[in-house]
Amino acid sequence: MVMRLTHLSAAALLLLGVRTEAQTWDQPGLQGLGTVHDIALYNGDLYITGDFEEIGGVTVDHIARWDGSAWSPVGTGLTSDGYGTALAVYNGELYVSGYFDTAGGVNAYRIARWNGSTWSNVLTGLDMMLVANDMLVIGNLLYIGGSPDPTCNTPLVNMVQWNGSAFSTVGTGELQYLASSLLLGTVHALAEDQGELCVAGVFDHVDGLACEGLLLWDGSTWSAGPSGLPTSYNLDVAFINGSLTCAQNSDLVMQWNGTTWTDFTIGLPGSGVTMAMVELNGIPVIGGAYNAGPFAKNPAWAEVGSLTGAPSVQQLRVLNGELYAVGDQGVVVNGNVERHTLVARLASPLGLPDRERTSLRPYPNPATDRLYLDRPVHTTDAIRILDLQGRVVEGWSMQGPDRVDVRALPTGMYQLEVRQEGGLSVGRFVKE
Repeated sequence: MVMRLTHLSAAALLLLGVRTEAQTWDQPGLQGLGTVHDIALYNGDLYITGDFEEIGGVTVDHIARWDGSAWSPVGTGLTSDGYGTALAVYNGELYVSGYFDTAGGVNAYRIARWNGSTWSNVLTGLDMMLVANDMLVIGNLLYIGGSPDPTCNTPLVNMVQWNGSAFSTVGTGELQYLASSLLLGTVHALAEDQGELCVAGVFDHVDGLACEGLLLWDGSTWSAGPSGLPTSYNLDVAFINGSLTCAQNSDLVMQWNGTTWTDFTIGLPGSGVTMAMVELNGIPVIGGAYNAGPFAKNPAWAEVGSLTGAPSVQQLRVLNGELYAVGDQGVVVNGNVERHTLVARLASPLGLPDRERTSLRPYPNPATDRLYLDRPVHTTDAIRILDLQGRVVEGWSMQGPDRVDVRALPTGMYQLEVRQEGGLSVGRFVKE
């Protein structure tokens, strides 16, 4: 199998060292007690899930919706003694997974779906999994990774896929941690690179293949990620500036340069476990249990804005081109510190100032096979296509001096970015 680890040209990398303006965060509405584990954009509204029962004074039972002006419940929510861990939008519905067995009063074992008005189950649910830690859509499949349930009668499965009508394992679905007699193999995070699934967690074998907590799945076969990681314990994985990047269960974030693993967080002005990584406007952003942050590398590591209350960031998402951080933060109430939900949106630019950001008008729009640009593009320019969840679906895909091949893209709306020496040009288009 060919491992596709994309690298930018030297000229494109120079463009990452752009100026920043002072950053501030907005927190929508009032917060509540507990921790937010994930956030997603669905039908124009923000949805959050986690270990909380109310937010903004509204009872929501572990999942809530923000419509731009107020928090509201999502039906009757999830089981009151459970919680949600991950969200994903698949086939026009919002999926939530976690440690619960009902959603909106419907029996839904550890996974459920919301169509905008009602809850429904997903067959018999994740009866093989103790809890799902991450979900990711690639093509027509929803991938789900987490912790196996040692009490069930099935093999210790921690990696499955859903095709809209049935669950199946990814390979055998048994990612094992043979180095320990106490710990079971666990999937912590999923990422995509040009249609290929990358899986990170605590495991060292799958289907007889040795690995170091990092695997690649091409749709039919597992292959091990690059060897040489300090540990086989990874909490998150992402492709940052086109390079495979792993957050380990330590102060380390390691990045693969095509030959070796290097410490990505040299110079980070803080310490703690990294739990979330993302890229915004070509700028790497990481967050975690730092009691501070998130932090951005632009070009040196520095704190992004200031979130009060020793925040712990569980997840970072780019939604509709904007950066969101979720988790929890300390709030003093009657002399005591309580951990309150954290939902924050970066309210000011990160990366290029507005005056260096221009509009791009690709045509035809909608497009079916090729997309043409309304300005010259040079070989040193960095081109990429993102979905509206902020995920890179195509990178550096120029077919000629003024056109991009979009034939392989699924139907939907996308954002096209062209990073040039003079700034960033951004436009949206519809693929039919």
